[in-house]
Amino acid sequence: MNRKIILIALGFISLGMLGLGAGAYLYTQSPEDTAEKFYATGLALQSRGNLEGAIAQYDKAIELDATYIEAYSNRGVANMDLGRYDEAVIDFGFALGLNPLLGFLYYNRGLAYERAGLIPLAVVDYQHATSLDPLERKAFYALGEVHLRLGDYQRALWRYEDAVRLDSTKPDAYFGRAEAKAALGRLDEAIKDYDEVISLDSSIVEAYFGRGRVHSARGRYSQAISDFSVVIRQLPDIPGTYAVRAVAYAHMGDEVNADTDLSKAVALGYIDVEALRRDIQMAKGDSE
Repeated sequence: MNRKIILIALGFISLGMLGLGAGAYLYTQSPEDTAEKFYATGLALQSRGNLEGAIAQYDKAIELDATYIEAYSNRGVANMDLGRYDEAVIDFGFALGLNPLLGFLYYNRGLAYERAGLIPLAVVDYQHATSLDPLERKAFYALGEVHLRLGDYQRALWRYEDAVRLDSTKPDAYFGRAEAKAALGRLDEAIKDYDEVISLDSSIVEAYFGRGRVHSARGRYSQAISDFSVVIRQLPDIPGTYAVRAVAYAHMGDEVNADTDLSKAVALGYIDVEALRRDIQMAKGDSE
């Protein structure tokens, strides 16, 4: 049976960061026999968002051909998108049992593990994926995301650098690298990466927020206020942005705007109000 395999990325949002996440892979091919016709029908249904219908078709394909890797893989993707992570892991496991050298299957299973909260297992599978396919950018990026969430900033930085090396046109890895560098205290380098994110996609407001926090840490309060203001124009209902801008205003000696932002943060439900008041008072003292 000749199967032409084409990989299609199915994207998903996620960390953190405004539509910047890893995706799962689908096989496509031209139908040649009954099992492949069921598979092709399932693929068409899946591409239109009919995941239950797609799974039913993949079931039929697998009944006719128990070695159909593509059907197991795409059924796993459909199950994962439906939140059935245990079933997705089983499907990817069946596919890997048939061919353990396909790196993207480890990536897909790692993604299912990660969404299920099984982070150590996800890391193992992502590492397998990068070992089998050193050009597998999504797996490197996924490892960076996991390490960043775990607070392992140096490992996160290394993996984001791999992702940037493999594709320097995508802003997600620059953003992750900026976050890791900021956490490691490499603030000027972090600003350069935030700048790169914004140059690639100026709609990513998290980059403005991150850059603003770093400018504040460097004492560049005017630049910080400018960045926080961009975030507020795009997302006016987030109390934390008003809070950090209030502190920056206080450092600049602008008590009127600091108090205005404090009131706005409180009105929007900012939680630790007393701590914020103390930060503002300390910043006002520093500005005198």
